[in-house]
Amino acid sequence: MSFSIVLSQSFTTPVVVRIANDKGAVDESKFTATFKRLPIPELDAMALVRGDGAPGRSSFIVDEVRRVLIDWSGINGAEGALPFTAENVEMVLLIPQAVRALHAAFWLDAYGAREKN
Repeated sequence: MSFSIVLSQSFTTPVVVRIANDKGAVDESKFTATFKRLPIPELDAMALVRGDGAPGRSSFIVDEVRRVLIDWSGINGAEGALPFTAENVEMVLLIPQAVRALHAAFWLDAYGAREKN
């Protein structure tokens, strides 16, 4: 396949959330997230503002995810599939492990597609 410089405005990628349970094991859940595709200058600006290890770093990470997350599938609530709404995004962004997984998935794919096994 030839390389095309015409890219979609978004990309979709799997997200894996790992949360320790009360039995000392880790539960792994998967869903799909769709993110805005940002150009390098915007990615660099996001990375510079955050500053690794800076106080309040988690709030910067939440803000980054909030800025780029535009859809999802495979997230369930108490009554089944959780639709992508502003209110539901805020609920998901209260779960540290979900924020970490979303953030990692975005940055991993923002600079290049995942390799196929």
